[in-house]
Amino acid sequence: MLWALCLFASGITAQSSQSNQGWTKYKFSHSFGNQWTSELDLTGKFSDTPSNPSIFSTRSQFGIRGWVHYHMSSRWRFSGAFGYFDNFYQPEIDQENSKEYRYTLEGVYFFHKIGYTFSTRGRAEWRNIHDKESGIVNSFRYRQGVKYQKPLNSKSFRKGVFYLLASDELYFRVNTIEEYNSFFDRNVLTIGGGYLVSDNFQVELAYVNEFLPRSDEDEIINAFSITLIFNNLMAELRKTLKKSN
Repeated sequence: MLWALCLFASGITAQSSQSNQGWTKYKFSHSFGNQWTSELDLTGKFSDTPSNPSIFSTRSQFGIRGWVHYHMSSRWRFSGAFGYFDNFYQPEIDQENSKEYRYTLEGVYFFHKIGYTFSTRGRAEWRNIHDKESGIVNSFRYRQGVKYQKPLNSKSFRKGVFYLLASDELYFRVNTIEEYNSFFDRNVLTIGGGYLVSDNFQVELAYVNEFLPRSDEDEIINAFSITLIFNNLMAELRKTLKKSN
């Protein structure tokens, strides 16, 4: 974490350009027994442009990704995913109209403590990018992150609880389609909070700072993020319908 903060600080002092974005994410998960969970993520990213300062003025990216999670124990979770991403306008790499198919393997270790939860995550991504200028390019990326969550009005996460969240993630890559060739790709720092509307629905709002070191000019993205998380949505709808009948 200290290394990430140093990188972030150096990015601010160096010559850099900034863009502001709005991010939306919808997560739908369903449990199968005590150890298996399926998940569907829908993401939308929007960006300002030189001619329009609104963070929702231009579509930047749309993504859909399906996960399978295996909860080996209360501390370990292993996951695999396949995702599709459509890039309309990516200002940090000046990329437009590219499509990406992404395969992901992930491992998460949880430290469950009274009053907070801390986790560390390692994620490997194999990216199949269809770029209009470079053609089809395969790229490998590794991500290492940590996350901290603390409930505010309770010692546990349950209905009616507000909580704080903070995370930091480092990105590394083996090869790239951009002109620069940096092993360290970016640092993503997130600070925000959430509210559990029910045991199966929660809302998160956060500020995300994304620092991208580049050879000519560093990039800094300031993003406002909103995430809606639905757990066992279909089962909850069936219960509601039964009660109404």
